[in-house]
Amino acid sequence: MTTTMTTEPMRPGRPPRGAGRSAGLVALVAAATLVSGCSSASDATPAGTDPVPSPTAPVSTLPPTAAAPVTTIVVPVESTPAVDAAAALTAALDALTPGYHFTTTVSVDGAVALTADGDRVGDATRLTVTAPGGTLDYVITTAGTWVRPEDGEWELLDTPPANADPVGALRSPSAVTVDAAADSELRLTATVPATALGIPGPAEAAAAVQLSITGGVLTTMTYSSSVDGRTATVAAVIGPLADAAPIVAPI
Repeated sequence: MTTTMTTEPMRPGRPPRGAGRSAGLVALVAAATLVSGCSSASDATPAGTDPVPSPTAPVSTLPPTAAAPVTTIVVPVESTPAVDAAAALTAALDALTPGYHFTTTVSVDGAVALTADGDRVGDATRLTVTAPGGTLDYVITTAGTWVRPEDGEWELLDTPPANADPVGALRSPSAVTVDAAADSELRLTATVPATALGIPGPAEAAAAVQLSITGGVLTTMTYSSSVDGRTATVAAVIGPLADAAPIVAPI
């Protein structure tokens, strides 16, 4: 992966140059990152479950009297049920099916290379990609990808729509583990094929994705890739739709 960045102005119909050269994590990586919906009905591959430590049993103490000793009664409590990591992830993805808003940041060696902000509605996405070279608006549907530079016109790209599907990849992880669980917050790590995240490399390569689920809904996902001695990190924040209007081809 070449990750050379530049401040060269972007040309109409082209992604930011600094983004366009890091295969899978640049150019349309911001468009591919979290642009694919999670409408698949397939269930996540069952994974092992991690128990959550049980709370300490409460102890009640009867008040002493002048003539009686203190009596201690230990009240047993049931153990907290183990968290089914795979089921929790599937439910969190199901909650996103109507659509969601995402803000994705791609960093290379700790420096921000580009950001993408937009909405996923059904099987289409509208977003804005910002890089040192400028800003581009994208509309991506199953029919194609349209791009508009600043102060420019919409143009249909002659390349296939982005097919990396990070959110969809979470539907079929090879493993899901619980990192932490407290109240309504759940942190998981899902192992998925790296290519499904837009990361270049052999088909058998796997990537670990750190996930946060709050109130049963996926709220963040983060994953990294190391290519040519440089580390690229993709971090996304997911929330309610900013614009729920249907996404259609702009021209």
